Amino acid sequence: MAWEPNAILVGAAAARVSFWPTIRVPTVTCALKHHRQPQRGCHFSRRQVPAELVVSRAGLRYTSPALTALDLCESHGGDAIDEALRARATTLRNLHHALQLTSARLGNAERRRLLLDSKDEPWSAAERKFHRLLRDAGITPGRRTSSSCSVARCSSSMSSSEASSWP
Repeated sequence: MAWEPNAILVGAAAARVSFWPTIRVPTVTCALKHHRQPQRGCHFSRRQVPAELVVSRAGLRYTSPALTALDLCESHGGDAIDEALRARATTLRNLHHALQLTSARLGNAERRRLLLDSKDEPWSAAERKFHRLLRDAGITPGRRTSSSCSVARCSSSMSSSEASSWP
């Protein structure tokens, strides 16, 4: 950015320019290595972002979609991860790598839990919860249930991966 060349867009602003065009951005947040006073509409956080998690495009620097999604878990929960995966802006592998590179941050235990919930790549909070319930019940992909499906009135067994693909 012309006014602060070392600034890195983070959070909602980074999501808006990379993978989530409809996210609300009430305040533009930038990471800097040094302290800077806030300005109207902008917030500056003193933070070092690993170089491999910074994207530079057309003179704009912002956090990678993987780190951005992890940053947004604080305000958007698992929806941030789901949105980045749905947009195919990142992968679970990249998300885990970003978490590893920023391992000293507060809130990483929750981010790690959300990533675990994302291993089945849910498309919504409801599906994320459904997958967690299946795992808690010991039903994993490839393992078949023994009861029939009463909702669809079918008599055949159904695997959890089939159940997760329901509309």
